[in-house]
Amino acid sequence: MKVYVIILLILLTPLTLCACAGGYRSDIGCAELGERIASSVPLDGGYFMQSENYLHYYFPEFEGDAAMFKSASNSSENEFGIFKSSGKTDARALCERYIERQRSEYLSAKGNYTPQEYEKYKNAAVYTCGNYVIYTIMTPEDSASLLSGIRAILTD
Repeated sequence: MKVYVIILLILLTPLTLCACAGGYRSDIGCAELGERIASSVPLDGGYFMQSENYLHYYFPEFEGDAAMFKSASNSSENEFGIFKSSGKTDARALCERYIERQRSEYLSAKGNYTPQEYEKYKNAAVYTCGNYVIYTIMTPEDSASLLSGIRAILTD
């Protein structure tokens, strides 16, 4: 009987540790997670993944896995990014700084400024799901849909 209890404890320990970390998986790459979730926020033209150069230009100090997705349509400012935090850099603070920079650039450089698109910058937010940090520049409804999809994938 003692052997069964020991074996049961050994088998249940990893599950208990996962629950302590919020129950989110951490084995999915950011690009894969982004590709899987992009379809949950329907958008004319869809999304495209930004290049590594773009990522390193805006986040030069970030070390770790990351992917950024932007609307493929010129008429939408929808954007989101997923960063897998390594603990070496504060991904949340970097995302918040990026959002502020993008908001400022949109107001000053865009000749086709539209109030409804600017609302997306005003409602931009940063979320944490386990080891992942996600920023969204989109409507609150689209952000909620995207975040719900990410949480579903990470708790699957």
